[in-house]
Amino acid sequence: MTAQHAASNAVALAIAALTATSHAGIVAVNGDTTLEGGWGLFEEVCPYAPLEVLVSDAELFEFIPSIPSSLGDVVLDPLHQVRAIGDGWGTWSHGYTGQVFESSNMPDGVYTMPPGVGAFDAYVEPGPFQWMPFVMTGYASDDTWAMIEEEIHGDHGASHFGFYTTDGATLVRVEVHLLAMTHFAIGELRLAAVSCHGDVNGDWVVDVLDLIEVLAEWGQHSSPADITGDGVVDVLDLLEVLGAWGPCS
Repeated sequence: MTAQHAASNAVALAIAALTATSHAGIVAVNGDTTLEGGWGLFEEVCPYAPLEVLVSDAELFEFIPSIPSSLGDVVLDPLHQVRAIGDGWGTWSHGYTGQVFESSNMPDGVYTMPPGVGAFDAYVEPGPFQWMPFVMTGYASDDTWAMIEEEIHGDHGASHFGFYTTDGATLVRVEVHLLAMTHFAIGELRLAAVSCHGDVNGDWVVDVLDLIEVLAEWGQHSSPADITGDGVVDVLDLLEVLGAWGPCS
């Protein structure tokens, strides 16, 4: 890699880290190779939390059809092989040394989400130690989509990407296409459920109907109207509704 190429790529990554693109009900976030400019950036803009880290309990080098989560399985197509940095997969970025999933020597991967997912992010790296062109696309339940195009390096160049939905849509699937006849690994996968803070009745707007729900559940425990999660529906939950007033983003 030339110094000029490295400098131009650093500038491109810096711009990408500040850029989020949207296509109606879905937003694409293009991060960089760092933890702060990847996971950190996504946490700043994603409206859903918490983001759950996906880990497989399969043995190293086992081929798996899916990865479990609290919402259900993320289905992998093709089967992916479980590897680890330094044990089956040579490099990554930002010091990560954990589990990654190799694409069975295929240039494409499709990741089908379980129901209720609002956000997904991950890092991806090609096998060859050179610059390789990728296209990552996210598809939402309202038939909208968003795309990221990026060149990623295979030597300590694992780069972040992510998608989140808006307006009540859910994330249906994510596709990764390496525009070369080679393979890649994807790792540090996370997802989050669709949510709207203060929207007690689930109609994707915080309004007087949610206030009524809180008043109807006043003093109750283990209720959806307990927005603060402190175990009781009280004035603090009423204040949360008022603070989130308006349409969900």
